[in-house]
Amino acid sequence: MAQETFEGEVDSVDMEVLFFQFQTAKKKVLLAGHAGMGLGFRNLQFTLENSTALLDGYFSPRIGYFWANRWVAGLNFEFTTSIISFNYYNLYSFNSNTFGIFGRYYFPSAFFLEADYGRGIMKEKSYQYQLLTQHSFCAERIGVGIGIGNFWFKKFAFELLCKFNNLISHNKLHFHNLSITAGLAYSIGRK
Repeated sequence: MAQETFEGEVDSVDMEVLFFQFQTAKKKVLLAGHAGMGLGFRNLQFTLENSTALLDGYFSPRIGYFWANRWVAGLNFEFTTSIISFNYYNLYSFNSNTFGIFGRYYFPSAFFLEADYGRGIMKEKSYQYQLLTQHSFCAERIGVGIGIGNFWFKKFAFELLCKFNNLISHNKLHFHNLSITAGLAYSIGRK
């Protein structure tokens, strides 16, 4: 059964399309933040078979500018933390704090593709039979992702993002991260 609308009334699908066009229009500013969880591996040495607990947390605020309709570029900060517990005596963790740039393209269906690059500091710790080892080093982050936005409100959108990050330290250690995050985006600017 088709949804009936009265003259001058717009149904919810039409409103979501209008909100999408409003929020992703040229000259708008995007403020967004994502948080989520995922899987992380270091040089493919740590696998699910030999670890008893694996946790990967992720947080990323960002600000961007729509330089064209549906194209946004901007700055972001990413915090990633991973903890792997092999048993009660062995624990490995790492944190990364990176600042960088990102770009995103929104398809008319509200799906989007995102790519980013950043630099920052990584810290790793390992406890092996009560012996603590710590390292800090500079790192680069390269990430790609696909997401979808839900534009139910004129200035706010709810977003889901599936993203792969590759963190590379100055001594060529690789930290791979696959995460699924949820976030809110806020659009600034007049129509």
